[in-house]
Amino acid sequence: MNLANNTLSGKLPSSFGSLFQLQALQLRDNNFTGELPESLKYCTELRIIDLGGNRFTGKIQPWIGTHFMNLIILILRFNKFYGGVPRHICLLDNIQVLDFSQNDLSGKLPRCLDNFSALVESDYGESLSFLYNSGAFIRFYVGNILVQWKGQEREYAEELSLLKMIDLSSNKFSGKIPREIASLTELRSLNLSRNDFTGKIAANIDQMKTLESLDLSGNRLSGKIPGTLARLNFLGVLDLSNNNLSGKIPLGTQLQSFNASVYSGNPQLCGVPLPYKCPWEEEGGETPAIPSSNEKRIQEEDEDKFITPEFYITMGVGFAFGFWTIFGTMLLSSMSRYAACFKFLDQIADWFYVTTAVNAARLQRRLQG
Repeated sequence: MNLANNTLSGKLPSSFGSLFQLQALQLRDNNFTGELPESLKYCTELRIIDLGGNRFTGKIQPWIGTHFMNLIILILRFNKFYGGVPRHICLLDNIQVLDFSQNDLSGKLPRCLDNFSALVESDYGESLSFLYNSGAFIRFYVGNILVQWKGQEREYAEELSLLKMIDLSSNKFSGKIPREIASLTELRSLNLSRNDFTGKIAANIDQMKTLESLDLSGNRLSGKIPGTLARLNFLGVLDLSNNNLSGKIPLGTQLQSFNASVYSGNPQLCGVPLPYKCPWEEEGGETPAIPSSNEKRIQEEDEDKFITPEFYITMGVGFAFGFWTIFGTMLLSSMSRYAACFKFLDQIADWFYVTTAVNAARLQRRLQG
């Protein structure tokens, strides 16, 4: 059923739930309002749901994940859905296109997104291609879906099985981006822009080896850009602008080939391709190197240069002089001072023991070097 691009309005009737054999429902770009009828969950054969560009409201219901087990494409973009994303969405093993962009969704993302088998396992592609092309599923289906691909809105009517994307942009999601999302090794486009995500970019992002487009702009991400990001060899679109990222942009042909605008709006970010260098870099210089083991040994030797035989002789004479000065004074003083003198003597002895032990350790380290 394709009723897209009309001026239809009102709520969806509950009678939609009687279309038990319905496999594709496309209502894009109309004026439908209200919540999705619960009776829709009985359409368990659905593979494509495209409700984008309407005024649907309400929460995303858990039954979407529990009843549409064959769902491949779920597009709810540009509506007025609110609330969080239920964990039941993770039960959509076959999902390849998940587009919740431009709604009022909020809260943290579920950490079970790595359950999307079609986006994790490469061998899922063959089985899904069979569903698309066999008589079991829309062999002669004529239609299209509208998605934002590589920063531009595009319609796709053929090769739908090749689309593998998640778009949650322009919502109010918060918290950290789940590390599990990097397990979606077959994902080709990820758009989490214009939300309120915090934390760091996951260091394991290089697992997403087929990723072609990544947009994390307009959030509050912090920390350094992980060097692993430079290992995404198919990455053709990148946007990390308007975050709180800091440090030097990792060196690598992939990351330096992008325009400086993809890193803008991060005041503490520096390095090529930005027009300004990092504060610690000299003109044409490099990031300060970590001292080698030999350099560290030389530094330690410099610190221990004051430890000489003359030092120990002087320390011994000084201790003997101080000891007899105090002990002699004690012998000549009255009994009322004995306690105070012994206490002071104990402190001197403790100081001598600690100082000798520390310097002996340094001398031993020097001799072993």
